[in-house]
Amino acid sequence: MTDVFFETNRLRMRAVTEFDFDQMLALYSDPQVIKYVDDGQPISVEDCHLWIERTLNNYQTQGYGMTVIESRDGESFIGFVGVTHPGNQVEAEIKYSLFPQHWGKGYATEVVQGMLVYVAEKFGLERVIATTYPENTQSHRVLEKSGMSCFQTVIDEDGDTSKDFEWLAESSSAH
Repeated sequence: MTDVFFETNRLRMRAVTEFDFDQMLALYSDPQVIKYVDDGQPISVEDCHLWIERTLNNYQTQGYGMTVIESRDGESFIGFVGVTHPGNQVEAEIKYSLFPQHWGKGYATEVVQGMLVYVAEKFGLERVIATTYPENTQSHRVLEKSGMSCFQTVIDEDGDTSKDFEWLAESSSAH
C-alpha cells in the first residue's frame, strides 16, 4: 500500500507515485484547472515527469511534499495538495488543485486545513504561505476558511500581481 500521510473525514492524502502520471497530466492539462496555475499553460509530458521526480525527492529531503487527494475508499482521484518550497524558496508554500467535478464540495478547504495541521504537528512548520492570482476569489475563500490571511499584494518584475496569504501555527485554532 502507498504511504498515507493523513486522512480527513472524507479524504486521504497519500504519497505520489509514478503511477499517478496520467492523472497528473490530465489535471494540469485541464483549462479550468490551469487557469490559475503558474503561467496558465498545460503541463508538458517532460514537466509532469519532473514534477513527480521532484516530489519523490522532497519526501526524501524534507519528509513532505505534494500528495494525492483521494476518497478514503481509494475509488475517486480528487487532485493534489501539498507543501513545497518552489524554486528553493525559504518559505513553505501550500499548493492544491482538484479536478473540476470535485469543486464546490468543500474538499479544498478540508485538505488545506488538514495539510496545514499535518505539517505543523509532524514537521514543526510554524508559517506556511500561499500565492494566488488576485482574481482567484474561490481560492481566497478556501485559504481564509483554512485560517490563512492575506498579508501582501505583490507586483513582480514582469508586472504580474499576486495576493499572498499566510498561516501561522501559533495563531491557528486548528493547531
